[in-house]
Amino acid sequence: LKEKVMDDARTYFNDETMDKLDNIIQPHTLGIESTDFSEVKYGERKNIIFNHRGQHYMGWGWFCKAMDELWKRRQDFKVLTFQRDANGVKYPWTDYQSPLNLNRDDYFKRMKQDGYIGVGCFTSSKGGGGASWSISITDLLSLGVPCVLPNKFVYPSLVGDNYPLLYKSQNQDEFLTQIE
Repeated sequence: LKEKVMDDARTYFNDETMDKLDNIIQPHTLGIESTDFSEVKYGERKNIIFNHRGQHYMGWGWFCKAMDELWKRRQDFKVLTFQRDANGVKYPWTDYQSPLNLNRDDYFKRMKQDGYIGVGCFTSSKGGGGASWSISITDLLSLGVPCVLPNKFVYPSLVGDNYPLLYKSQNQDEFLTQIE
């Protein structure tokens, strides 16, 4: 994210100001040590967390089509949504929990206890190249919930080069393979 801010700022500021910004802006890492997701034990829960607003640039429509395809193959999962505008109760595979009914601790508890895997289905860099999306993803990752993410925007640098759950953006087959 710092690189994105610095690249955008170069349009407006001279080298002296850019040097100052480079010293002022400090990236912060997740509040956890490295998590070995191969050691995570999921038990019977098979909940996919869509922890984003249900808007086009967040990939909600594309995600719904992918989940409809997954539902044809297997009916042993639910999608958890927390955002009102991502309410998918019309789908047999969703469990909507209003964020108004959850305080922050309950929200984190629900994601950690009930989350099998999180998803990122972003279709554009609206919102600062993924800054707001990164918050929802880092919430999940900090709780030890692995996330299937597009191999673009800030995600490859956020999770590292060897992260096994990156998929080619808008490639439904690869996305579903990663989830399965």
